[in-house]
Amino acid sequence: MDNTSDHDPICMVLYINVALLIDVKRAYTPQPSWNKANINDIENYKSLLRLKLAEIKVPTAAICCSDYCCKNNDHFESINLYVSQLADACLQSAEKTIPFTRRRGERGCIPGWTEQIAPLRDKSMFWHRMWNDCGRPHNGIVADIMRRTRLQYHAAIRTVHRNENDIVNERFVSSIVNNSSRNFWYEARCMRRKCDSNTSSVVDGQTNAGKRDGSLGLVSDHFINACVELSVHTAMLFSTMLVHGFATEDMATCTLIPIPKGKNVNVTDSDNYRCITLSSVFGKIFDLVFLNKFYDYLCTSERQFGFKRHHSTVVVKMGPERTLHFFTK
Repeated sequence: MDNTSDHDPICMVLYINVALLIDVKRAYTPQPSWNKANINDIENYKSLLRLKLAEIKVPTAAICCSDYCCKNNDHFESINLYVSQLADACLQSAEKTIPFTRRRGERGCIPGWTEQIAPLRDKSMFWHRMWNDCGRPHNGIVADIMRRTRLQYHAAIRTVHRNENDIVNERFVSSIVNNSSRNFWYEARCMRRKCDSNTSSVVDGQTNAGKRDGSLGLVSDHFINACVELSVHTAMLFSTMLVHGFATEDMATCTLIPIPKGKNVNVTDSDNYRCITLSSVFGKIFDLVFLNKFYDYLCTSERQFGFKRHHSTVVVKMGPERTLHFFTK
């Protein structure tokens, strides 16, 4: 059967050395919790980032180079170093100003502690001190109240641990109802900002929050909440990359993350995993800038429905489904 598609297939063979890792414990790495950051945290992040960006030595030779056939390795190395310095400035500024996540179950991080456990704990500690002041009697009203408040405190801890998921879900729903800064679709939360038609801003209100890369540790929130100076540096970076026809090591690196397809699947079977790819945040922003600037000049096939604005693969499925329904009804 002839292939009527206008797409050319791409074949690729990968030779990858695979090593089996045994007894590898998953390390917990705290991440900036941007949804918990208040206005003061964001302003402090901008101020500190502005100071750190001012300390960066801009690769003037590479930026001022206008040779489109330039093959100077020093320029390439300086561009890679420039990206690393920008990433470090963002990461260090967020580390000192933005709240970080903590592992669930750490002290002070038990869901429902403040609302359900803390009052009973304070009451239990109060009557325990009263019991000590009274000479630690075995019987009497003070001893009975001390034991009763202690039992209530321990029972509340067991109840909270048993209903931990329900408490988390309830608090999450309440934050949505109360118009909290944390939205239901965290990945779909966008920062609405105006963008200059030139290169003064690289975030055009289309960068989704919470998008991570796999190499430098950056998140799209580092750019969404950044100062204007970061946009200037990023615009200079993209300009010199276009002149040299050069992509940085970060933009050419992707990280594959395997995710189990379900909770009760056999995790030792590779067929029970699906992979997601974490790519460079700089690359995502570059794609947005390029698409916004040259959108009118980019044409796609009428048969393409995926990865296309205002199109969906659901539309292309409707044709065969309606045809089958028509001839089988």
